[in-house]
Amino acid sequence: MMDINSTNIPALQAFLCALPAFRRFKAFENRHERELPWLLDHLAWACSPIKIDGTEELHEILLSTSGTVAPDISNSFKKFFDEAIVPGIATIKTNKAAYATYATDKLREWSYWHNQTYKTFCIHRGNWRTQKVGRRDWNEEMLELLVQDVDRETNGWEDAMSDLTKIISAKLDAKISKLIAELHGANRSSTASMNLFVRLVQNEQTRLKERCRARVEKLQSDLMTIKQRVTDTQDMEQSYFVRSLEKTYDDCSRMSGSSSHTRRTEALRSKISKKVRDPFSEMFDLANKDAEKVI
Repeated sequence: MMDINSTNIPALQAFLCALPAFRRFKAFENRHERELPWLLDHLAWACSPIKIDGTEELHEILLSTSGTVAPDISNSFKKFFDEAIVPGIATIKTNKAAYATYATDKLREWSYWHNQTYKTFCIHRGNWRTQKVGRRDWNEEMLELLVQDVDRETNGWEDAMSDLTKIISAKLDAKISKLIAELHGANRSSTASMNLFVRLVQNEQTRLKERCRARVEKLQSDLMTIKQRVTDTQDMEQSYFVRSLEKTYDDCSRMSGSSSHTRRTEALRSKISKKVRDPFSEMFDLANKDAEKVI
């Protein structure tokens, strides 16, 4: 049977000792059955980082928010790809007839070169230097018209990427603000205890915005690399145009005999003028595929 000393709480012992015997019993019973459990609950509440009425409601709030953030950001990147990136590189394919004509006109100029000089340039995939003709880059010269168009069409990429950063940042701000408002709405008994969690959410907001900013910067760098592969022929291993002509150049370099010069010029002209699997369609496909990877 419990007695006064069993409480081990000096203040409670003093209180009970001051009461008549019957009242001592009833008072201890009341504190044991009602007030002490309340005190323990209150201490548990005070020690808890967050006290919320309705944990299921909190779970639903967090789940609904997290479930929409990623799709919204992904949709922003997809819209950017469809509206800014694709039009910038689509000219490669839509205007390929004009580019093919421009390139074959250049080929006609070089067809008057000495047979061995022409073969040497094929061996080096269009980029070489000889004493007679100097340093020439066939690929760069054949792409002059295309490069002008691509530069014009991609001129707005930088502004579009700046807008993308702002759009994503605004979406994150709206999502986090809505989340905080809903959390406060669900927290009906302990607003003060929610502040820690809100600060954590706000810190996460800052971290997410920084990650998205870094992601857009990485995207910008990747897209500039893709554009360089379209317009710059100096790095022949990366140039889409050189890669599309690689086999044709190699085939031409192996040709020999009295008609080899004619066959070389015709092979290059035929490849560039093809209606299907022409260099310009292949360039577009490579650029589009690489752009999809970095989005």
